[in-house]
Amino acid sequence: MIFVKNTNSFVFRGRYDGVDIEFPINERVPIGNEAARHIFGFGEEDKTPVLVKQGWCIASNKTEDGLRILNRFVFSQEDPVPAEEKDKENTDNIPKFAARMKSRAAHVEEVA
Repeated sequence: MIFVKNTNSFVFRGRYDGVDIEFPINERVPIGNEAARHIFGFGEEDKTPVLVKQGWCIASNKTEDGLRILNRFVFSQEDPVPAEEKDKENTDNIPKFAARMKSRAAHVEEVA
């Protein structure tokens, strides 16, 4: 498992094995090693094929711009968020979820 953080100024969308994967700005996204290799060339010495495939460089001899984009993705093989913080992140969303469900229930009653 690889955790990818996109520090570019744009949301990036990749695709692996028929599945679209979105990499929002400054958010960690867990993906498999093969997906990381396919989308980003993770673990590959020559990044040129990935840069061309993603449209980050036009010609294989002009990779500087593409490498600037690729280098703004941060890769980690361990989840950088401690378990305690994950628990807090998960519980922080409970009130929001409950409010959404209450709002939906009220809307259903109005319609009925």
